[in-house]
Amino acid sequence: MHPQARRRPQRISEFHEKLKSLGFKSYQEYLASEHWISLRKRYWQSKLPKRCHGCGLTQGLQLHHRKYARLGEERLNDLILVCSDCHREIHAYEKRTGQNMWGVTNIVLRAKRKALKNQREAAAQR
Repeated sequence: MHPQARRRPQRISEFHEKLKSLGFKSYQEYLASEHWISLRKRYWQSKLPKRCHGCGLTQGLQLHHRKYARLGEERLNDLILVCSDCHREIHAYEKRTGQNMWGVTNIVLRAKRKALKNQREAAAQR
């Protein structure tokens, strides 16, 4: 078991307490809020990359929290664009290992980029 896994239940509890303190009953309600809609708009208007940070796709992108510590007061660099497959992989890895979201995001997306690079190199050698 990863050492951070022991803290996962506490992180989840803190996350729900933060949502509650912001006046939201659920994360889905938060994602439908004016704050989140405005934050998404700011992200899309920014100069930050508009592609999946894992596989490079430019369609079907989702904004992912790399960390939830500033939930309700996010900075744009707390967020990252990912496709639905990479997003699913990030959350599955976090759930499986219990590691913090920032670290998990980096691990999963680096592995995805490395696998794609290896595939391209293998294809180029054929």
